[in-house]
Formats: sequence, structure tokens, C-alpha cells
Amino acid sequence: MSRSVTEAAKRSWDGLRRRVAMWRWDRPQVSSAAFDDRIVFVRWDAKLGDTIVLSWVFRELQRQRPDLRITVITAESFKELFVQGYGIDSVFVAGKRHDWGKLSEIARQIRHPKYVVHLSLKWRPRDIRFVRELAPEYVVGLDDELKRVDIKLGERTRGLHFSQKLVPWLDQIGVDTARQQYWIPRSPEAAREVDAWWPKAAPKAAPKGRVIGLCPYGASRKKYLDNEWIERIVQTCLAQSWQVVMLVLPSQASGVQMLIQANHWQDRVSVNTGAASQNALFEQVARCDAIVSVDTALVHLAVGLGKPLLAIYNSRGQEFENWHPNDQNAIVVRTVDSQDTTVNALEEAVLLESLETLISKCSRNQRLEAGS
Repeated sequence: MSRSVTEAAKRSWDGLRRRVAMWRWDRPQVSSAAFDDRIVFVRWDAKLGDTIVLSWVFRELQRQRPDLRITVITAESFKELFVQGYGIDSVFVAGKRHDWGKLSEIARQIRHPKYVVHLSLKWRPRDIRFVRELAPEYVVGLDDELKRVDIKLGERTRGLHFSQKLVPWLDQIGVDTARQQYWIPRSPEAAREVDAWWPKAAPKAAPKGRVIGLCPYGASRKKYLDNEWIERIVQTCLAQSWQVVMLVLPSQASGVQMLIQANHWQDRVSVNTGAASQNALFEQVARCDAIVSVDTALVHLAVGLGKPLLAIYNSRGQEFENWHPNDQNAIVVRTVDSQDTTVNALEEAVLLESLETLISKCSRNQRLEAGS
């Protein structure tokens, strides 16, 4: 059976399951229970990019509406970020594959909150069932098709960046939304960990402080730059006397190390040798002078930390519409329309010219800072 037929069959099955779930559990709220002054954010999809672009919402709710307690349901790997980074003490762990018994237990502990916020574009059956069991007073969401979503933001926020999807609701509950700068926490422990491998002294050809962070791999295989593109980008940076730090996961580090050795870049290109953690990633991006990334989470981190940025996006799909760099100074390169649906469908002249522009801009800014 071909892949397209398999995918079509899966879509049909998922659609049927959703319709059945809507028939069984999608009802408007009718309970007259006493509702708790609590906002429950359902974030078990564990997307770092979404967490970053919505971080300002957590900050402003805590600052302006301390009467509303925030609860987050998320994956184990995100618990430390929400508790220690964002100061949210009510965090429940539930990933995509947790069984219903676990979810039902969570629902019983936080039943009848005032608000549930769930921003998946299309809810799955367990999302519908879980929110029904929570029985909140109001549900905030982007899935306008659901009866249980009281505050429908899908069509209302069409065309807006994902970071602004909650603005109409926040306005409704009296939260001033003028301050939308992303909240990127830093930790001393992560700083010490990165210190252990971060390039300490640059060679004469690369003055200290000129470091470009390159993230060549995204969340899916379609967003993996091939070695030829990585080599072009790195060689361009090295030719301009910049050092390069490869921002990759530990599982990807061995392949990157082989590429570094094959090109004899050992003294100019570094890769993370420490443990993987969100705090360590934040620290690495914060230390870079500029970022080149195909991954949207790294793009949003760079924006939040005010880093000069070259972001590479596929021309297909909704990713750019909802998750483009929320920074008018960012440089964006998109793939060309071709049979190649991966991020490798790039025009070499466009990419390298954009990279040169990024490097020139950073060098000019550094000269201005040195002279001030």
C-alpha cells in the first residue's frame, strides 16, 4: 500500500473518531457548580516553540490577575521550565500517550476551573473527553467547530501570529496586552554546564565574541538540512572570520562531529557535549551573536533574546503563517516551489546572500557598540 493511500486512510479514521467523540462528549456547559478561580492550560503536546511564544501570557496573567491561579498540564520534560522558569507551582504531568486513567485522575483534582485554555487547531477525541470531565465554566480555544468552546478564537484570530491568539480573551478578562516580549528564563546551573564546552578563546582569525549558532535540524525529517547545505553555511561563516556553534540534540551530535572532522573544522566549529535541557539550550542561544535556524523553537528563542536571525522556512503549509519570526528585523528565506517538499529546496544564491547580510549586519552592530 502506498504512503499516500495509508495517510488518506489514517485521516479518514481520525476524522471518524473525532465525529464520534463530538457526538458523545461535545456539549455546552450546563453545570451550576461553584467554579474555582483557576486557569488550566492544556499543553501536553509539549511544543517548545508554542511555550516560548505564549510565555508572555503567563507573565502578564501572574502580574495582572494574581487572583486566577494558573495550572499547566504538560509533559515531564517541560515541568522544570514551568515550575522553576515561570514560577507556576501547579503543574500536572501528562504526555501524548498517557492512559485515560491518569487523565481522569488529573481531571478529578482540578475539576470545575473557571477557564480551560486549549490551543490545538483541531482537538482530538481525548481532548474533547478530558475537557468535558474537567467541566470548566468557560473553554478558550481555536477549534471553532466544537460546541464546548465558549470563547472561539479560530476565525477571530485568523492571520495573527500564534503569540497573539489569546489577545481577544485576555482583553476580555481585563489583561493589558501591550507587553508581549517573550519570557526566556536563565539559570546559573545551565551557565556552568555550557561553560564546560563553550569556545573559550577564538583563533586570531575569529575575534572573541563572534559566534553564530546554527540549528540545521527541525522537528521533522522534512526540516533537516543535508550535509551539503550545512557545509555551505558553515564555510561562509568561517570565511567571514566567525566561529560556529552547532545547536543540535545529543542524538544528532555524533553525525555533526563526523562532519566537523571530515572538513577539519575542529578549531572553529563546536557542538554541545553536555546534557540536553531547555535551560542549556536557552543559555547557548543567549551566548550566540547571531542565529541561523530551520527550527521554529530556535527562531522564537532568538527573537525572545533579541538575537540577529536568519530563519529558514518551508514554503508549504501553515507554519510560516502562524509561527514566523515575530521580529521585523529577522531575515527569512523560504524554499522554492518544487517536487522536493523538504527544507533543502533552497536557492543557493538567495540563502548565501541572506547569510552575508546577517553577518554584515552583526559586524556593523559590533563596530558601533565598540565605538560607543
